[in-house]
Amino acid sequence: YRLVGGPFREKQRVYWSHLATYRVRSAEILGKPKLRTMEDVANCAREAVDAGYTAFKTNIVFPGENPSMIGNMFAGSNDQNAPTDLVRHTVEQIGAMRQAVGPDIDICLDINYNFKTEGAINIGRALEPFDLFWMEIDNQDPESLAQLKSAQRTPICTGEQLLGLRQYQPYFRRHAMDTVKVDVQWQGFSQAKKVAELAEVYELNIAPHNYNSQLSSFQSLNLTAAVSNVRIMESDVDSSPWRDEITTQVPEIENGFMTIPDGPGWGCDLDEKAAKKYAFEG
Repeated sequence: YRLVGGPFREKQRVYWSHLATYRVRSAEILGKPKLRTMEDVANCAREAVDAGYTAFKTNIVFPGENPSMIGNMFAGSNDQNAPTDLVRHTVEQIGAMRQAVGPDIDICLDINYNFKTEGAINIGRALEPFDLFWMEIDNQDPESLAQLKSAQRTPICTGEQLLGLRQYQPYFRRHAMDTVKVDVQWQGFSQAKKVAELAEVYELNIAPHNYNSQLSSFQSLNLTAAVSNVRIMESDVDSSPWRDEITTQVPEIENGFMTIPDGPGWGCDLDEKAAKKYAFEG
């Protein structure tokens, strides 16, 4: 980041991503209790705050003996629709989490590609009383996203589905989002920086999309050090038990902030021996 004008900051605020989400399908692997009740979901929110985080992101989850979630993208149980009972359930979940952590913790909800514009509008309107940090949605049509943003008051985050300046610019011109998601690994560092700089022209802040390895975290931290317009950065806490073994360093996290690395390059390297140990064979 020093090679491109940084650092703009020495630490970066991060949010606990996929809170409760990964425990729907992988609680046993993670060594966490199954989500049987909505109180268990609320306890996940309390856990994030107890760990020092001031923001977290979740998905729509259904606790029970066989917990499930909305996550089939273009097809599945809801077929991209948001019927009344699903909206009501979403309100119950976010309400339980908000009640658990109080008014000062930032809550994000990621609905991915799971709803058409009409359904997303209904969900966004229903969640307005809970003062979300953002509702995150993937959408390939900037006009539809602009409609969503203008039809309700819940802030909108999007962009992880986009690649390169030409794909982002139509969204920027329509002011179709409040926060811009940028994935450093998918874009490449130089292109991600260009997207962030173009976002700055449109008075928009970015939020790096970061749900991969710790190498991904270091690369994303380098972006946040290299540009001025960063709102927050994604960070997965629940993960595979061997994730920290495959890099030579892991990020330093304290009170919901990651320290910008000061080592050469990204600040860490891939441990190739460990990576080979856990490589998928299939």
